[in-house]
Amino acid sequence: MKKMDGIQILFELIIELCKLITGNNIAPASPRPLSPEMRQELVTFISKTQEQISALEKDRQSIYNRNRHKKSEALNAEARDITAKIKPLRRELSTARAILEKRPRFEKLLETERQMEAAITMKRKERRYER
Repeated sequence: MKKMDGIQILFELIIELCKLITGNNIAPASPRPLSPEMRQELVTFISKTQEQISALEKDRQSIYNRNRHKKSEALNAEARDITAKIKPLRRELSTARAILEKRPRFEKLLETERQMEAAITMKRKERRYER
């Protein structure tokens, strides 16, 4: 171990106090698998978002069709506005789908981690009894 002088000890003490004050010393809670209600909420969110995107795309297509015969900058601007509304919806939809698709993988990883932690705990207990 490296020996620390007074300034280093003071610095470490200040860092620890700052962590206590800001709450940064709290270990993050282990992620919990999605509850059935949360999964249902995600599925509902996905279907509603898809409906919104479909409606906006239908409106945009109608604008494109009207613009085909008489070129108008106003119609082009209206189509761009609709596209700007669609973009964040698609991003949210993509995120929600990724959560649902990756959920089984995360649950498997969490179970593996729990098993590893249980094995380590058992080994520590065995070592204590051997002494």
